[in-house]
Amino acid sequence: MRIVQILPLLVASILAYFVLYAPQPLFPLLSISLGLSETQTGLLTTATMLPLFIAPLTFGRLLSKYSPERLLRISLLLLALTTTGFVLANDFTLLLVIRFCQGLLLPVLLTSVMTLTSRCAGPTSIKQAMSAYVTATILGGLFGRLISGFFADYSDWRYFFYLLSVLLVVMACAPFGRENTSAVQDDQINWHDIKVLLFDRGLGYVFLAVSCLFFIFSAMMNFLPFRVSDLNSEASGIFISLMYSGYLLGVVTSLLSSKLSILGGGDHRTLMIGFIIYTLAIAMTVFNDINILFISLFVFCGAMFLVHSIAAAWVNTVAGEKRRLVNALYLTFYYLGGVLGSVLPGLVYEWFGWNYFVVVLILAAAIGLMSISKIKIN
Repeated sequence: MRIVQILPLLVASILAYFVLYAPQPLFPLLSISLGLSETQTGLLTTATMLPLFIAPLTFGRLLSKYSPERLLRISLLLLALTTTGFVLANDFTLLLVIRFCQGLLLPVLLTSVMTLTSRCAGPTSIKQAMSAYVTATILGGLFGRLISGFFADYSDWRYFFYLLSVLLVVMACAPFGRENTSAVQDDQINWHDIKVLLFDRGLGYVFLAVSCLFFIFSAMMNFLPFRVSDLNSEASGIFISLMYSGYLLGVVTSLLSSKLSILGGGDHRTLMIGFIIYTLAIAMTVFNDINILFISLFVFCGAMFLVHSIAAAWVNTVAGEKRRLVNALYLTFYYLGGVLGSVLPGLVYEWFGWNYFVVVLILAAAIGLMSISKIKIN
C-alpha cells in the first residue's frame, strides 16, 4: 500500500479533527465573552462528543445502506455549513446546538474514513494504514488548535473557521475512490453481532481500555487551557495552543507503533507499558510549574497515541467480515470516554482543584490498565 492511495482520506480526517478541537484554545476567551464557568465552556466539546459515541451504532442502517464514499462527501459538506454557523452564532445555546449537529456528522465521516482506509490497505497493510489514520487525527488535533490560537492572537478567530468551511467543501470534491454500494451490504449492524464481538472475541476489554484512555485524554485537553491560565495569568491564545505541542511526539509513536511494539515485546506488553507511562505523565502535571507541565504533555501524548494506534490496528485485524461494525464500536467506546471525560473531571477541578482532578484521571488509568491486562493479543 502506498500512502498516496489513502491521502485524501487522511486529509479528510485532519479537517474533521480541526472541526472537533479548534475551539479549545478559545475557551478562556469564550468563557469571558459569554460569561461562562470552566465546566459550561467545556460543554462545547461535550456537545460534539455526545453524538460521537451514540451515532456510530444508532446510525447503523444509514452506514449499511449507503456507500462510505457517498456518506463521506455529504458529511464534509454539512460540516462546512455548521462550521460557518458556529462563527455566526452569538448565543451559547445555539453554539451548543451547532456543536451537537457537528457531533452527529463526525462519526459518519470517521467511520467511513476508517472503513475505506482498511479496505484500501488490505489485510497485509492494516497496521500501517491505521497508524497513518491515527497520525492524521493527531495532526488535525494539534494544528487545529495551533492555527485557531494563532488567528485569535494575530487576526480574528472567526477567519480561521471561514477558511475551514471552504477547505471542507473543497475536500468533498476530492477523489476517495470508486463508489461501491455492494461492498457495504455484507456488514449489517445488529445486537447479536455486537454481543459476539464484545464477549466471544474478547473485544470488550479493548473497548473499555480505549474508553478510559480517551476519558483521560479528553479531560486533560479540555481543561488544559484553564490550568495554563492558572499557572500563567497572562498566557495568550497562541501560548495555550503551543502547550498542545506534545501531539508531535504522538505523531512519532503512532507512525512507529509497529516497531515500538516489537521492541516492547509484542502488542499486549507494549499496551501495558504505554498505559503505565500514560499514568506517570498524568501524575507529573500536579507540579505547579508550567515547564514541567509542558514536558509532561509530550510524554502524555506519546503514550496515548501509541496505545491508540496499536489498539485500533488490532481490532481491525480481528474484525474479519465485521470491520465496519468493529470500527463503529471502537468509535462508540472511544467517544463515550471522551463525553464523560469532558464533563465529570471538570466538575472535580472546579470544586476541588487540579490535584483532585489528577487523582480522578489516575483512577481511570488504573481501570484501563486492568482491562488491558485481561485481553489476549496474538
